[in-house]
Amino acid sequence: MKTQPRKIIVNSERWVEKPTTCFEKTFLLFVTDVCNLRCEYCFNKGNLKDNKTSSLGIMDLDYIEKLVVANTTVEKYDIMGGEPLLHPDFDKIVEILEKYDKKIGLYTNGYLLDSRLKEGFSNLKVNISFQSINHENRMYKPIAEFSDGIKKIQSKYPVKLVLLLNNENKSKVFEIVKYIEDQFEHIDKITIGAVRNEEDYWNDNFDYVVPFQEYGDIMQKFIDNYDGRLDVDIFTKEIGRAHV
Repeated sequence: MKTQPRKIIVNSERWVEKPTTCFEKTFLLFVTDVCNLRCEYCFNKGNLKDNKTSSLGIMDLDYIEKLVVANTTVEKYDIMGGEPLLHPDFDKIVEILEKYDKKIGLYTNGYLLDSRLKEGFSNLKVNISFQSINHENRMYKPIAEFSDGIKKIQSKYPVKLVLLLNNENKSKVFEIVKYIEDQFEHIDKITIGAVRNEEDYWNDNFDYVVPFQEYGDIMQKFIDNYDGRLDVDIFTKEIGRAHV
């Protein structure tokens, strides 16, 4: 049983753009645009030609190391894609970053955790977004399909689970969060965001996109009634009564 009070974390600053100098602490490293999913809302959709090929391909290891050496002030590298675990030398990428003592974030759809993510990396954190428990369409990233992979690594690496709301799952937030509580004993926090579509800035033409105002209302209702064990990370301007 948790001894600390449950936290609701609202970071409105994520939605505020401020004039600043160049941000140099984190580098987004898109190591491949190859992916095993075909999500309609993906920002990388234009580069994907079919299930096995892409127009850009695989980033070279020598090039990655040159980037690291040339950017001495960068402290953290987020490995992204496509699906990063489809890079044939993923382990070597992590080894390069660890050689230079960099913090590493892996952004993955979760399907290859069990087969392609090995243990033993010291600076790695794993980020996984999902939208459903079970679903016939993998675009909605049903977490039950890759739960075994999460269970395998949840005690080995810090894992961040991000639930993305859409018009299909918005009424199931309590059910989905309860599933996370029951299935993953080593995970004590969940982030809840909203799915967007990168093809349309205003997101007006996509039936599954939840408007920001409605997202805020859904989250307000959730934090007012949730009494589970997870800490909940929510980022929106619309929530006015969040608390710690």
